[in-house]
Amino acid sequence: MTDMMGTTAVTEGSATLGPRPMQVTVAFWVFLGLVAIRLVLLPATAIQQWSVTDRVIAHTSAKDGARVSDAAAGTLHAITIFGDLIVVALFGLCLLAAFRIRRGAGWARVVLTVLGAVSFVIAAFGWRSPLALALAAAGAAGTVLLWSAPTNRWFRAARAIRLAEAQRRAQSLGSTGTAPLDAPQPPGA
Repeated sequence: MTDMMGTTAVTEGSATLGPRPMQVTVAFWVFLGLVAIRLVLLPATAIQQWSVTDRVIAHTSAKDGARVSDAAAGTLHAITIFGDLIVVALFGLCLLAAFRIRRGAGWARVVLTVLGAVSFVIAAFGWRSPLALALAAAGAAGTVLLWSAPTNRWFRAARAIRLAEAQRRAQSLGSTGTAPLDAPQPPGA
């Protein structure tokens, strides 16, 4: 059941975690929006990086009077492409973590905090563009929301429910380590 603010009573196993704090919902939308904006900007950023790589190759060739080999130029372009693939993978990780914070996953909070901190440092000391700084500030705001007092209580409760469920499952296996007879059997068993 979801109310107008997106707060939901989250179900973990057979236990219900109380309503999701509004801070978690807002942080989810902040991180989702940041990934969407950065994905829209990714092609332009990739073209810009490719252009910078070409200028570095041309400048190096003109400066030394020797032509940069095709292999060296190809290597620089491959590094650029590899960097873009890493960025896309980090966007995927950010999306996964954003969806998992809605279920109370503590590891997702840590991942988003680390990614937000790295993004902020890169924006503050690297690119320094107004857009990069604005996106980094939004990420920092989302991170602060994830570590607020109501959010901390909710994540602790989610962890306690998951641990209790894991203990119940372990006890249902019994001392032999096999599932009870009434447990669902895997296909083909």
